[in-house]
Amino acid sequence: ATFDIMQRRTHILAVALNGLESGERQLLSSIAALADAAAFETVEALSPFKGQAEAISKLVSALQDLERRGLLQWDRGKNSYDLHPVVRGYAFDALGEKEKVDISNQIVDHFQSRPRDQYDKAKALADLQQSINIFRALVQAGRLDDAASFYRGDFSNALLFSVEANHDILALFKPLFPNGFQNSPRGLTRSWDRAYLFTAAGSALFRVGRSAEAEASLAAGLRIDIDDRD
Repeated sequence: ATFDIMQRRTHILAVALNGLESGERQLLSSIAALADAAAFETVEALSPFKGQAEAISKLVSALQDLERRGLLQWDRGKNSYDLHPVVRGYAFDALGEKEKVDISNQIVDHFQSRPRDQYDKAKALADLQQSINIFRALVQAGRLDDAASFYRGDFSNALLFSVEANHDILALFKPLFPNGFQNSPRGLTRSWDRAYLFTAAGSALFRVGRSAEAEASLAAGLRIDIDDRD
């Protein structure tokens, strides 16, 4: 029964997206590439209408149409836009690989052009949302070495120690560890990045009570460190 519901839901979404103009479909998929609600400023930066005549007018009209169709949720007070998780997943998965990479790189460029998160003042996950968006987008773009470099240091420490966002760390790492946290993260060319992510994953796993996985991940990181010293 659950599978039938999912099939019906997917069919309804496919029909809904196929009925959109290409600009609206691209806009929805761009917002879907983000993990959380997007401020209007961010939506404008990712707009497929940028550089066109009456770009803002076209963007606002597209946003209003997507909201009318029930595909987009507008928070009037915050002037931000969000998607239901099912819509988010489908709208992003419907993109081709090149489109996913292009949109993800746009997200990286947008957030890296802004002042960086103040890691030393972070108290809640929202204080690190910009960095989370950058890390996720780098992974989505296949820039895995860049993602590992970005994660190391202040961002990593703020997530683990200041915010104690252990479950969120594991969710961020999941695409890098498709075969489990005891197996090597995919696509990383530098051994010290693999060791660092093993250790970071192990620390988060230990803090959420997944001791056996934590030990395996920490041991894998330690083996890399020892091999690098030999």
